Amino acid sequence: LDKYYYDGAALSRDEWKAAKERYAGAAEQKPSLAPALRAKALTSLRADKYTRILDPDGYAKIARFDILGVGLILSPGADGRAAVVSPPLPGSAAAKSGLVKRGDVVDTLDGVKTAGLSSFELLDVVDRAPNKNEATLGVVSPGDDAAPRMITLARATREVADPLGRVDVSGDGVGYVRLKEFNARTADRLAEALSDLETRGASRYVLDLRGNPGGAFQEAVSAAALFVKDGAPVVTVVERT
Repeated sequence: LDKYYYDGAALSRDEWKAAKERYAGAAEQKPSLAPALRAKALTSLRADKYTRILDPDGYAKIARFDILGVGLILSPGADGRAAVVSPPLPGSAAAKSGLVKRGDVVDTLDGVKTAGLSSFELLDVVDRAPNKNEATLGVVSPGDDAAPRMITLARATREVADPLGRVDVSGDGVGYVRLKEFNARTADRLAEALSDLETRGASRYVLDLRGNPGGAFQEAVSAAALFVKDGAPVVTVVERT
């Protein structure tokens, strides 16, 4: 929350500090109540009426998407292992293989047991693998007591596009950056471009946003922060009456 909450002034208020202390202390004493205590602490701030808290069970119900890129929609099953909750996506590696169907259980992923792992933890497993272009699944079908059958599937991954277009500096020290979109690479790439332009003599900058369709809000905030003093507000939310 410290990282993604945009009202910096709110985080410095005594109410926020007190809420964090109450949550941390109570959650340490009763870890099983941590989700409920976290929701109660945030609700007590009355800072953002649009924020909603999901407990682990609630998140598991909506976290059903092809996070591995092989065409399988996975969700924690009754025994905690990753279960295939819908038919493989048409045209995907899983569908083309014909080896995985709805109701199957993924017992292992690249040799790691899936029991108790969230969707993002499963993604971490394949991202740490030496070959990120494929995933090896140990699959068990309902009623099958045999050892998991090992299936290797190609992952459909998409490189995040470079958000920068032309980067240049004029003879009178004006740096120019064409920013095509706000994606996961925007803030880092823009920081690199500004540093490069500064070494090339730029002291003023033109940030060209023409045709930029927008994108990731956090990246837009981080990009704007490169041009203002630390702690200066970048986003202001005005409530409708």
